[in-house]
Amino acid sequence: VEYSTVFLVLLSFLTIIVNQAPYMISGTMMIIIITSVRHDEDLDIQYVLRYSAVALSILFSGILVLGYFNILPNHDISIWRIDHLVYRRALGFTHPNSTTLSWCGISMTWMLTKVKYERLKFMILLLLTLGLYHFTYSRTSTYVIIAITATSFIYGDKIFRPVSRHVRYMSALIPVILLIVSIAVLFLPYNSRIDALLSGRIALYQQYYQSSGFSLLRDSELENSMFDNGYLQSILAKGILFAGELMAIYIVIPLWVKKNPSRISILTFSALCLIGFTETALQHFDILIPVVLGIYDSVFLPNQVNESRAISRYSRDGQTSRL
Repeated sequence: VEYSTVFLVLLSFLTIIVNQAPYMISGTMMIIIITSVRHDEDLDIQYVLRYSAVALSILFSGILVLGYFNILPNHDISIWRIDHLVYRRALGFTHPNSTTLSWCGISMTWMLTKVKYERLKFMILLLLTLGLYHFTYSRTSTYVIIAITATSFIYGDKIFRPVSRHVRYMSALIPVILLIVSIAVLFLPYNSRIDALLSGRIALYQQYYQSSGFSLLRDSELENSMFDNGYLQSILAKGILFAGELMAIYIVIPLWVKKNPSRISILTFSALCLIGFTETALQHFDILIPVVLGIYDSVFLPNQVNESRAISRYSRDGQTSRL
């Protein structure tokens, strides 16, 4: 049994007990998912990704159709952005951002699934994302998906090659850096133009901090408050203890893998961390699970690539000797 796993499990139970918050078991579930995927050598991750992508796409399409024709409850909203009013459609979901976040999880599942024509896959995902943005106007998730699909389109099949060890280690620092930046926002001088660009979020977060400050345990007054930053939600509303647990989990995701993961898996992991900066997406299992599967997919490991090349070379040499 690894000490890091035991430490995280004990930390998660301690967090639940001292906060008296059963819903914080989500951290424990994240640890269980990561550990299960990591140690199950018989798990065919590509099979899981492929059929999950197909099933989720069918379900998502059905909800969109029902929502478009107002068969499902209408949760469309209108918001003021800088100098104009924007009408945003939820298309069957509870909020336009929820629609795009759900699509984000599905698109990442497709990104991590190997197909015959990779560039065509990424082009289709890009076009579908742009089409969805026309209805939801959800910015962050859309921009992140566009960035990944565009980068992946340029790389083509090479996007599935493993990254270097240094890149893997650096990716583990991304959630920590974003947490530090999020906290810094609370102390930066107020800028009305930037605040307007972010729909008044900065002023709201600074107000939260001034009223409650930092606390080791959860703040019952802020738990139901509006947050669009997963890092600030974790530390202000749920407490430093829970935020520390969440950061520890995200740090070990790329560090626990035995070999260097693929470029696309590191991109999707980085994307999830970035989306958490403007959405409360850090505990969205529909995005987290495909990202974890991609990180630990053995099809991307260098030793697997070398073994397949060796087998192929051995087969060719054997055929040549027989001739």
